[in-house]
Amino acid sequence: MKDLRALLGEADGRARLAAGGVFTDPAAFLDALAPPAVLPGSDRRPIHTHQQPGPDIRRSVLAKLSTLEDLRRRQPEVVDTAFVLIDTDRAASSKVATRIAWDGPDGRRHMLKVTPPGTEPLEFRHLGLDPAQLDRVADRLAAYLRQIPGDRAAATSRMARLRPLLAPARALTLAEYATSLSQFLLAARLGQAPRPVMVSTLAESGQLTQALATMLAGLEGFVAAFNRAVHDLTAAGIDPAVGALAADWLPLFYSCPVDGERMRLRRQRSGRDVVAAGRSRAGRAYAFPLGATGCDLGALLAAGRWSPDVTLPVLLNDRFSGMVAGRSSALYGLVLATAMRTALGIRPIPMLVPTTLAEPPSGPDGLLQSWLTG
Repeated sequence: MKDLRALLGEADGRARLAAGGVFTDPAAFLDALAPPAVLPGSDRRPIHTHQQPGPDIRRSVLAKLSTLEDLRRRQPEVVDTAFVLIDTDRAASSKVATRIAWDGPDGRRHMLKVTPPGTEPLEFRHLGLDPAQLDRVADRLAAYLRQIPGDRAAATSRMARLRPLLAPARALTLAEYATSLSQFLLAARLGQAPRPVMVSTLAESGQLTQALATMLAGLEGFVAAFNRAVHDLTAAGIDPAVGALAADWLPLFYSCPVDGERMRLRRQRSGRDVVAAGRSRAGRAYAFPLGATGCDLGALLAAGRWSPDVTLPVLLNDRFSGMVAGRSSALYGLVLATAMRTALGIRPIPMLVPTTLAEPPSGPDGLLQSWLTG
């Protein structure tokens, strides 16, 4: 199955991406931008990229964020940028989001975990960190710096600047910790860090509600179109980076208020009404009535602690003019774009893929090590 790198490396692959609204040329991408659907008369063109928050910035994520900053510099009079942080995801969804990587002089990669044991089912926004553990992580990084062949004095000076963020005195959530570190590193690397936007803030403030209701109102058609798009890409030998949706699928998760476990909500029937229901591994059951239409969100919104799934770009679509996509999001973005157009009647915003994602990796994978070692 072809991944994004393979598609970028061949003319037919690039044509396939372009037909789905995925650009590789920044100038053409900027020309394709329109005002956000929620601000039709605006002269601004907000562009975002989204990612789980992490204590380090990996090479692939830096490629997206560097591209985002490049777009802003090309047209600063109209382009606004945002780094949408998926703080509503499970910590276990990405190992790199809970660890700091360090490549040793012997070629070994060391992974320093920043989260306490047993916290993997929790969301980034609810996962509390242990200051003592973070202090040990900072000590280990300082020890690694003493082994580097370069300018150790300069590296030690940089470590002194970074240490208050690596080992903060007060307890933070993983989302808070990761955002603080990443904003510092991005500002140091790019000169300016994109504005961080938390998915939890968007959800709690009601900014995703209308888009979610629209998706639920057209749910059956959306699922059918989504699954057809997955099938078509797979049949063409392209990895869609996402699986088909089940018949009881809902674009919803709920975080248990007792133990914090994030659980999938499923579509069930209760008489004539639709219910969003889920059960935690501990056996705690939750159910939120969605009404006869299946899109009445009153009970779910009142309970709070809900979060979107991989269809988050659908909920963000009307709030932005464009999106910088990565290796996975560009591919499942093709699937979402098809489902939005055919089932919901929504115009998908253009996507731009950094061409550097097709280049072979070189040097440290994490920005933290690159910055510390100069």
